[in-house]
Amino acid sequence: MNIGFSRGTAASTRGCPPWACGDHGTVSGAATCNDQAQQLHDRGHGGSYLPERGFGGYDGPARVVQRWPVRLTCRPPGHDESRALAAAGRAMRVHHLNCISTCPLGGRLMDGRSKEILGRGHLSCHCLLVETPRCLVLVDTGLGLRDVAHPHARLSRFFLALLRPEFREQMTAVRQIQRLGFQPADVRHILLSHLDFDHAGGLDDFPHATVHLLARERAHAARQRTWLDRQRFRPQQWSTRARWRTYPGAQGEPWMGFDCVRGLDGLPPELLLVPLPGHTHGHTGIAVDTGAGWKLLAADAYFHAGELDASPHCPPGLRAYQWMMELDRDARLRNQQRLRDLARTAQGIDIFCSHDVAEFERLSGRSARVPAAGFAMPD
Repeated sequence: MNIGFSRGTAASTRGCPPWACGDHGTVSGAATCNDQAQQLHDRGHGGSYLPERGFGGYDGPARVVQRWPVRLTCRPPGHDESRALAAAGRAMRVHHLNCISTCPLGGRLMDGRSKEILGRGHLSCHCLLVETPRCLVLVDTGLGLRDVAHPHARLSRFFLALLRPEFREQMTAVRQIQRLGFQPADVRHILLSHLDFDHAGGLDDFPHATVHLLARERAHAARQRTWLDRQRFRPQQWSTRARWRTYPGAQGEPWMGFDCVRGLDGLPPELLLVPLPGHTHGHTGIAVDTGAGWKLLAADAYFHAGELDASPHCPPGLRAYQWMMELDRDARLRNQQRLRDLARTAQGIDIFCSHDVAEFERLSGRSARVPAAGFAMPD
């Protein structure tokens, strides 16, 4: 499998379905796209038509286009439609979701932007929803419906007090996916960076999805070896364990200066696990080739955009939090340096972490306190 620098160019989206013509929701109005979408619909692909005005940030003239996939069934590799889409460029549409913010003690010392030090800060939980040629893929889940409904039964008192999550049901991944016009069952795969409670809490909301993660992450989290392990890794969130698919972290291929990068069973080669151990032993980033460039969600490999600057900097409280949570300091700092080098030297790649609000708002084009919405739904 070639997972090097080759990728589709902007021209490769010509003639593709309209859902594949943008990054986080913008729509290209080429007639060839609508023609291709109608052909796929006529062949029984199961999509549906929805008004596109206002969808994912698009504010042009109202029109009706093919929204895909809605009530979509994943196709096995090698399916004729998969090959046809591969030939068309295989561009992927990426939606940025903030799946419940946390509000840590320390204010500006934690997020670098709050007005006060003695108040609460604001950190995002940046997840991705990827429309692939066959189904929806969710990258991390944030906190889920059961966490919102029963936080004290599922989460530790320590982190509830320290981080005070903003428990708003409309900000869960499942509710935002519905606001975008999809069904939760359309999410057939979840790529999990690691098993910390604020990244894995929504797994229960997608019981039919296959969850992809590194084997070492599952093994270490399940041991519950230390007090901190028991606070951060919450088995109460793991009802879908029978559908977890694990991968060895020492196998894979080189990719942009990282080793052991690998594709995933049943998913296109434009989705990759990029091992970034340190924060946890099986921590991984997720790379997505959108057809117009790579996006790399580095998850908790770093926490603040300033850590990728040539002269790295991070709010002192957030630096202390990373120190408290790290399981392998040398590996964490080494991978931060590799990410820093990549950000400085590579073209066509956008690197971002899970918890920097400014990064989320830049990429999503909206406030981190506002849910994604393809059309109006009551909260």
